[in-house]
Amino acid sequence: MADSAAALAPPASLPSLDQCHRAIMEEEGGICETQFEQIEWHTGKKLWHRTFKNCYSNLRQYWEDVVAKHGPREYLIYECPFTKVEDRWTYNQTAEKVKSLANALSKDYGVTKGDRIAIAMRNYPEWIVAFWAAQCLGAIPAMVNAWLVTDELAYCITLADAKVAIIDPERYDRLAPRIPDLKRGGVSEFILARASSSQMGPRRDGYPGTVSWESVLGKRSSAKDKTQLAPVEILPDDNCTILFTSGTTGRPKAALGSHRNFIANQWVAMLGTIRGCIRANLPVPALPLRPEDPQSVNLLVVPLFHVTAVSILGGTTLNGGKLVIAYKFEASDALRIIEKERVNGMSAVPAIIMMLVEHPDAKNGKRDLSSFIGAGYGGAPAHPELAVNFAKVFKGSPGTAWGMTEASPVATSISGMDYINYPDSAGIAHPLNEVIVCDPDTLHELPKGEVGELLIRGVNIIKGYWRNPEATKSAFLPNGFYRTGDVGYVDAKTGYVYIKDRIKDMLIRGGENIYCQEIEDAIFTHPGVLDCTIVGVPHRILGEEPAAIIVPKPSHPNLTPADVISHIRPKIAGFKIPVFVHIQNEEIPRNPNGKVQKGILKKEVARLWELEQAKATSKSKL
Repeated sequence: MADSAAALAPPASLPSLDQCHRAIMEEEGGICETQFEQIEWHTGKKLWHRTFKNCYSNLRQYWEDVVAKHGPREYLIYECPFTKVEDRWTYNQTAEKVKSLANALSKDYGVTKGDRIAIAMRNYPEWIVAFWAAQCLGAIPAMVNAWLVTDELAYCITLADAKVAIIDPERYDRLAPRIPDLKRGGVSEFILARASSSQMGPRRDGYPGTVSWESVLGKRSSAKDKTQLAPVEILPDDNCTILFTSGTTGRPKAALGSHRNFIANQWVAMLGTIRGCIRANLPVPALPLRPEDPQSVNLLVVPLFHVTAVSILGGTTLNGGKLVIAYKFEASDALRIIEKERVNGMSAVPAIIMMLVEHPDAKNGKRDLSSFIGAGYGGAPAHPELAVNFAKVFKGSPGTAWGMTEASPVATSISGMDYINYPDSAGIAHPLNEVIVCDPDTLHELPKGEVGELLIRGVNIIKGYWRNPEATKSAFLPNGFYRTGDVGYVDAKTGYVYIKDRIKDMLIRGGENIYCQEIEDAIFTHPGVLDCTIVGVPHRILGEEPAAIIVPKPSHPNLTPADVISHIRPKIAGFKIPVFVHIQNEEIPRNPNGKVQKGILKKEVARLWELEQAKATSKSKL
């Protein structure tokens, strides 16, 4: 792990991060020129925010402009793993489907501006059509976690008060018993997409309570008005998206975002690209990319109901790129797709990128992966070694970001030379965000360099939680700051943000704070560790002690707890050394968004720890 204090500074001839930001934001007429505007907060009070001056006003304008520029280009690529049928849709072809669905939703089901459209399915091209169709009406796609069970799916659809729900066969199988109740509760129709894509094939008895995607679009695609979409006034701060939070415990909250939130995130990404080019002394490309520029190709493996995937969708679309949609992630299949489609980049949780880096096909030259030059990761802690290892295997530039659903999602980012030099950092706050550190109990701001709860404020912060004023008031403060629940600090010299832990995951051992990520980072430096996590186990006097769950690499099948402990002992303080190390070949359980399900693990590890102690006690009595 690189020591941030000892990291190499960029050459003195290159502008600093602050100089880069000022030059980019103050360029008159530039794509990332900024201004100050007043935006209404959930309290009704208007707050001043820095905003982008030359961006789209809403996502309908965004979509229609992209289609006008890039219409003939391929847009969505998807191969069904069961039928082996491959879809390759251009922007123009997708736009026709978007118009047909939007007209059907409006004219056949009465959807108007502000209504919610629930989308509950895995990553299919139809998911993306539904998203853009909702935006063209000024409606709000409520992007339901497709992996939820029956009651949870029904809860999210009900919470969103969806007028129409668009689902796939897997979600139908779970929701079928609840469809009559949901219809009585206000869902006018369930539209079923991809009936032939189920692993089991179409159901013999059909899908009672639904209408088929094909019939809904077919009716409108043959109508005289198929090319027309009714005009609708959509303002930057109108409601735009509902994403359900990915908490590992409790009911999900519905995060309500605006058009301004979504679009600001894409402009921040462009600002980051420009900044990276300046810092690396490279030519700055025209952004967004133009039809005459080489087309970017991105691989989508993150579920579309996650804010990271929605951000990928927005960025790929804005630049006229091609999005290759994977049915699910498998490292070997992802590498096959990268070679076949000449994929340039992808974004995912660190565990996925790590699996690609460690896969034999990536290391042995079996596949031509030369097109794959960039990867971004976030959503979960990344160990510092990953940046260096990615650059070695793929000869490309990795990057990471810190953010969350409530930040749309990016609050800080770092890439290129800066990331290689500061691999344990989450980067610097983008210039439309303020990041401060506060005492989590008093909310008094702490000096830079001190550890506390990170709070963020800016144009990318969502409007609040849909129909949950109590949660909104608790998390979103009157002064515009959002409480992230993350523990970290801002380096006083560099301005880089460092994440230590989640407040709820931090261990307290005899009054000493222990940050799980620090221990995990130390463990990840062992060459035999593929994955790991830290949880607390109970201690009668100290309260709790750290315990480690480790998955070894296939190349190290004989890895032992003693190997790990001896490796990390010189790297961290003695009171942080795990009292118990459990090594397993099974994957560490994560929720669909890549977050470790520590609640599940704590119970199991506590049980194993008790057995270990019982064995030790019985041996001592012999």
